[in-house]
Amino acid sequence: MRKILKVHFTMIFMLVLSSCNPCRDLDCLVSQYDFEFRILDSNTGSDLVFGSKRIFDPREFSMFSISGTGQQEYPLQIRSSSFFTGDTTFYAEVFPSASQVFLRYPNGKIDTLELLFRQFDSEYCGRITEITKLNRNKTQSFTQLREVLEFIY
Repeated sequence: MRKILKVHFTMIFMLVLSSCNPCRDLDCLVSQYDFEFRILDSNTGSDLVFGSKRIFDPREFSMFSISGTGQQEYPLQIRSSSFFTGDTTFYAEVFPSASQVFLRYPNGKIDTLELLFRQFDSEYCGRITEITKLNRNKTQSFTQLREVLEFIY
């Protein structure tokens, strides 16, 4: 009988202890340092990297920032959609964050991407950082960063 009471007491204690966690089962926001983009022809709208009229090799692009005398590389990943055939994009993650990054094309052209970040403290999930705006060459501005960005070339 004593053993049963001990097990029962232990179970009740564990239940009470686990119910005191206000963050339990909370889906936390995560920091978002990333965005997806494609490069389109200004006249035809065709994809210049992944489309049938491509003129660039995606493996020859690079993204970087400059910090002091050093350079921080940000690898570009190629993402293909499993839903739409031919819907391929670049995926970039700017971490560690930088307010200005550069996109180098295979032909030597360089785009300047200015990034605006916001940070806020959440009650249970710590500090959250996210990109809220991206300006490309001071000619294109993007605020919907969860959509695929279309860089006009």
